[in-house]
Amino acid sequence: MNDEHQLKNLSERIAYIWMFPIVGLTTAVWFTKDSYAILIAHSFQLVCCLFLFFIAGYIFSLMNKSSLVSFKSSMLFLISNSILIAFLSFFLSYYFSPVWGLGLMLFGVLLLNQYPLPAELNHKFPPWYLGLINRITVMLCICIMVMLAYWLNPYSEPLKLYKL
Repeated sequence: MNDEHQLKNLSERIAYIWMFPIVGLTTAVWFTKDSYAILIAHSFQLVCCLFLFFIAGYIFSLMNKSSLVSFKSSMLFLISNSILIAFLSFFLSYYFSPVWGLGLMLFGVLLLNQYPLPAELNHKFPPWYLGLINRITVMLCICIMVMLAYWLNPYSEPLKLYKL
């Protein structure tokens, strides 16, 4: 087994292991009592914020590679914006409404995924890596939309606890 194949397998495992609690919390919120579901929904938002911090840390670790030094400004933009999105969405959720926080997180994740990276930077990564990033982004956005559906559910009305 070559190093490239091992790196691909390890990267996919790490990414899917990080997605497991996000998908699990997204599912659990629909199958628990309302009092527990609200705690699970807030835990989901916390895990999503931690996920964005993890992504920022990973991009920061890539900045030290000699082959990626010329792309430092693009990488700093991605790092700073993912940290900013994580902080702002957490505070919007805590102080205003979870819907605002999740909406910002969804918009921010989609915006960061569509950020136009230089073509030379994309060629530094293998094609499987860019595919993995897209799959993880789609999974995360679907989970955020499902959680938004929970908060906006007209039957259980979990937002009635917040003064909007």
